[in-house]
Amino acid sequence: MAKVNTLVRFLDYISKHPDASDSEIAEAIGVTERYVRMCREDIDVLKPYFLRLVLSREDIRIILSKFTPMTDYEKEIYGKLLREVVPHARGVIRLARPEDERSPKQLNVALLIPFGSKKGVRHITEFWLRALLYDTLIWVNLRGEEEPRLAESIEPEDGYRRWSIKLRQGVKWSDGRPVTPDDVISSLRSSRTFAELIEEAGKDGRRGVKLTFKRPQPLFKWRMRHFPILPAEGTPYKVTCGAYRLRRAFRPAGLLRLKANPDYYRENRPLIEYITLREFSRVSSALNAFEKGEVDFIPLKSLYQLRRAEGEWHPQSWPFDNRYYVLAINRKGKLSDPELCERLRTVIDYDAIKSLLSGEEVRRKAEGEDLGLRMGYVSDVESEEILELARMVAGFIGCREVVNATDWSPEERRENLDLILTGMIFGQLFQGLRKYFHSKGEANLFGYADEEVDEMLDELEDLADPVRRRELGEIILKTLQRDHAVILLAPSFNYFISSMFVEVSEEVASQEDFIFRLSDLYIDRELE
Repeated sequence: MAKVNTLVRFLDYISKHPDASDSEIAEAIGVTERYVRMCREDIDVLKPYFLRLVLSREDIRIILSKFTPMTDYEKEIYGKLLREVVPHARGVIRLARPEDERSPKQLNVALLIPFGSKKGVRHITEFWLRALLYDTLIWVNLRGEEEPRLAESIEPEDGYRRWSIKLRQGVKWSDGRPVTPDDVISSLRSSRTFAELIEEAGKDGRRGVKLTFKRPQPLFKWRMRHFPILPAEGTPYKVTCGAYRLRRAFRPAGLLRLKANPDYYRENRPLIEYITLREFSRVSSALNAFEKGEVDFIPLKSLYQLRRAEGEWHPQSWPFDNRYYVLAINRKGKLSDPELCERLRTVIDYDAIKSLLSGEEVRRKAEGEDLGLRMGYVSDVESEEILELARMVAGFIGCREVVNATDWSPEERRENLDLILTGMIFGQLFQGLRKYFHSKGEANLFGYADEEVDEMLDELEDLADPVRRRELGEIILKTLQRDHAVILLAPSFNYFISSMFVEVSEEVASQEDFIFRLSDLYIDRELE
């Protein structure tokens, strides 16, 4: 490699004379032409490292999401930056533009199924199928901008406690029947999200629905953006109305092939003609299929899933949506002592947790002093990373046994545990805080109750303004930490591996957004 002072002279000269030949450069800086060629090779090797000293891959992703190249020069710059995020990118997945038309392109998706999942349609696969084969009443982006889907309008009445829905005229199921108010009411009534919230639901004419909730629901539209409407009658996945239809299903092989719905009510949608969903129980098998070009997109819950993967991978991340790995604290037992809570907080090695979740090797430390605390974990999908993280934290506090408390009642947890490690999703608008920390919250692990927190959560529940919700949500979260109700161990991100760069925006700001907006996405191969 060339000497540093020579490289500096070389860089200084070519920055001022970008079109200079090797012989001109050699004469100007006092070296041979062969040495100039060596300098060029060294700069090519070092260039990515120089860039990363200034901008991380996440910084570059944000820049690219705001950058629409128009000229050839801009496209060249875009391509260079893109390959810093996805070195061997074969294109870009982006929101459709007016000039885009449907093409016979295919997106092959690998779905990682937790080991031991039941046969048939798994939960993860079902989520994708419902989003692609059915449709929502409305789409709402992060700015609060709305786009009608199955509904012509959704309007609040009586301070968000009552809502009126008017369905779009002429939308039909694949068997020829119209989408009716009965279908909307049936979908809402059968949903865990809404069933307990609805006080009354009835039809209002041929296309109208009237809803009355037990308490105001200012985020009703926001929640409906990821809520597909299913037929009240009909065979699942055969009677559909969404952007795609199920073309073939090879159940034993875990392979499903979808094709664009020719009768989809939205003109010129979807733009991606075919989608293949393929289930994998092992990450290594999915990565092997990716290397062979059989898979274009692999959703990941965390980088921990890549810890045993050989080779170099370049996962892309979705924006942070207030997901955390947390320690929920039982304030009724030993940890009613604030000093012990503070001691607990200080013995945790947060850097080790970060390394573990990044898939890095973590050097095991000697077991910490026994704080005399009983610990469990909660994981609805038997997450290996939750279990491993729980064991790590147990080591920090000298706890010899960690129990699975997923199926325990709040009373059992209060009586038998002091701490629970789990993952919590508070959401972009902190809509998930209430269920974890309100005294009547359905996911309140230890029955935590605080009058001040309840009042703030009630206020949050009644807010529609996104900015005010985020401000109040941050205040509540800080209050919960100050009150020793919870310790935030680390933020949790969703990732994905793809042969294409995915443009993230207010319209596509999460993995769920990506799935529900696939009908509006376009594969741009122009940069290949």
